[in-house]
Amino acid sequence: MLNTPTSRPGLDKPKTEVKNESVANKETETIVKEEIKKDVEYTNGKPAPKAVSGRDIIAKYKKGDPVALVSYKKICNALSIMEKWEPTAKIHLLEQFVDLSDIFDDKCMTIVNCLASLSWASIPSEIFPRYQTLLCDIALRQVCHTQTIYTSAVKNLIPKSSKVVNEENVESVDVTVEEQEKVYVYAHQIIARIYECLPMSCKMLSKCVKVNFPHYSQKTEILVGYLRNVIQITEYTTRISNELWETIIENVLQCDVFLTKKESENESGLSTLFSLKNETEEETGNSNNVGGKLSVLGGAIRDILVYLSIKHTNKPIENIDSSWFRPGSLLKADDSFKSFLAILESKMLMSVHARFSSFIWFYLCSLEESYPERILDFLWTVITRPQRAQSDAKKAQGAAAYMAAFLARAKYLKIGVTFDWMSRIFKWLLQYVDQSSGTSGGSRHGTFYSLCQTFFIVFSFRYKDLVKSADMEEIRRWGLGRVVHSALEPLKFVSKPVGLCFGAITRSLQLVYCNHVLPVDYSVNKPFEEMFPFDVYRLQETAFLISPLMRKFSPFAEDISMLSSALSTSKEGPNDENDMDFLDNDDDALIHGSYRERSNTLSMCGAQSSMFTVYSSSPGLRQYDSSYTR
Repeated sequence: MLNTPTSRPGLDKPKTEVKNESVANKETETIVKEEIKKDVEYTNGKPAPKAVSGRDIIAKYKKGDPVALVSYKKICNALSIMEKWEPTAKIHLLEQFVDLSDIFDDKCMTIVNCLASLSWASIPSEIFPRYQTLLCDIALRQVCHTQTIYTSAVKNLIPKSSKVVNEENVESVDVTVEEQEKVYVYAHQIIARIYECLPMSCKMLSKCVKVNFPHYSQKTEILVGYLRNVIQITEYTTRISNELWETIIENVLQCDVFLTKKESENESGLSTLFSLKNETEEETGNSNNVGGKLSVLGGAIRDILVYLSIKHTNKPIENIDSSWFRPGSLLKADDSFKSFLAILESKMLMSVHARFSSFIWFYLCSLEESYPERILDFLWTVITRPQRAQSDAKKAQGAAAYMAAFLARAKYLKIGVTFDWMSRIFKWLLQYVDQSSGTSGGSRHGTFYSLCQTFFIVFSFRYKDLVKSADMEEIRRWGLGRVVHSALEPLKFVSKPVGLCFGAITRSLQLVYCNHVLPVDYSVNKPFEEMFPFDVYRLQETAFLISPLMRKFSPFAEDISMLSSALSTSKEGPNDENDMDFLDNDDDALIHGSYRERSNTLSMCGAQSSMFTVYSSSPGLRQYDSSYTR
C-alpha cells in the first residue's frame, strides 16, 4: 500500500529542458511514477481517507469509473517504458499487481498484454518469482488470457541479441549467457505448469510454437536456440510432441529446399548437375547468403541428431555440445521413432527438393537394429496401399525413392535383407505388368515406374554383393526380361544414368539384354517426380556421423571399361579423370567365376572413359561425398 500525502499538487508536468537522452528518460520516469502515485492515492479528485491500491483502481476501472480509466491507461503506459526504470521503481510498480490474477478478466486485456510483454531480463530477481506466479495464475484462472501467457513464454525462448552497439559505437553484451539461461528456465516452468494444470490448452501451445518459429533467414544462433527449446518442450508435452516435431521438421525443410533451389539456379544444365567436382567447388564458393543458410541448416540438423542419439543411447555425441538437452522420462525412444515415422509421410515423401534433412531418418535407423526393417515395412505400406487421391500417388512415389535410398546406401542393411526386398519388389512389378493395360508412360503408372527405378538402383549398387553371396543365380530365375521388355517400357521412363548402368550391368552378367529398348531421347516427360534422398551431405559438423553409414557405388573393377563404353553415348558428364576416385580399391574387386568370365569384346571395350562418372555423380547414383568427414 502507498502512503497518503497531506495535499495533492497539480498534475501538470514541469517544463524542463532535456539536454540528453539519459536525462530525459530519468525525468520521464520520475513524472510517470509521481502521476501513478497520485492516481493511486486519490480518487474522484478528493483526498482518500486511506491508501488506494492497484486492486482498487482495476476494480473501479471495470465498473466504468472515468478517473480510474485514466489511471488504468497511465499504468499501461508506465509498464511499456518500465524497462528503463531503476530496480526499486520496477519492484514498487509490479508489487501493485502481482496478486491481482483473480480480477484480470477479459476487460483487462490491455494491462495483461503489457504485463506479459515485459522484458524478463529487465525484471529484478527479487520480484520475478511473484511475477512468474502472476502469469501462471492469470493463464489458469482467466482462460481468455491463456494464449497471451503462452505467447509470452514462447517468445522468451527465442535468444536475444548477444551484442548491442551504444552511442560510442562500442559493442557490449545485452543479455549474458547466464541471464539468457535463467529466462529459458522461467519460460519452461511457466509452459510446463500451464500444460499440466490445463491440458486442454495444448493446442494453443502448439500454435504459439509454430507461429513464433524464427524464419531461416535469421541468424544461426537465433533459429538454433529456439529449436533447442522447442525440442526441450517435447520432453514434457507428450500430447503434442508429434505436432511440435512436425513444426521443427517443417522449418528445417524450408531451409533445405531454399538451398537446393539456390544451387539449381546456379547450375547451367545437366552437366553441372551431374558433376560432383563442380558441386564441391560451388559449395566453397557460395555467396554469404547461401553459406549462412547452410550454417543454419547444419546447426538445426546437428541438434536433431544429438537429440536422437541421447534418446537412444543415453550418451552425448563426442565433440558436439549436448549440454542444452535435458532428457525427460515421459517420452521413450520408441515414441520418438513413431513421431519421426509419421513426419516422414506427412512432410518428407512429397518433398522432392529435400537434400540434407532426409539424412535425419538415415541416421535414426542406425540407432536401433529393428528400425531399418520397420521403416522399410512402412514405406512398402505407403507404396502398395490403394491410391484415392493424387497426393497418395505422390507419397507412394516418394516412398519408392526412400526405399531405393535405404537399400542402396545404408551400410547397416545386410545383403540378405536387401535381396529379400528386391524379391518382394520384383514380384509386385511382375504382378503389375500382368494385370496392367493401356499405353506406356501414363501418369497412372507413376508408382510402377518409380518402383522400377528403385529396383534398378538397388540392383546396380548391390550387384557385387549379390554375386559374392551367390544370390545372382536366384535372380537369373526371376526372368527380369518380363518386366524390362514389357509393354510399359520402364527403361524409357527412368533416369538416364540409371537405365544405362542397369542395362550395362545386366548385359555383363548375361541376365537380360536391354540396349535395344533403351531410348535415344530421354527428354520425354516422366510420369513421376524423381527424388534421390541420400545423394549429397555437405554439412561439415555432422559429416563424421553420416559418412561411416554410407555405401558408395563400387562396381567390379573389370566392369569399369564396359560401363564407360555403355555410358559414352551420354554427353551429360564432366571429363575429369579425378572423378574416378569414388571407386573402391578393395583387394576383392576382381571376382572370378561363372559370372565374372568375360569375352575379349566385353573386357576390352575401350579405355576407362570419364563418361562413367555420369553414373557415379548423377542423382541417385552418385558416390557419397565424404570430403568433409573429420
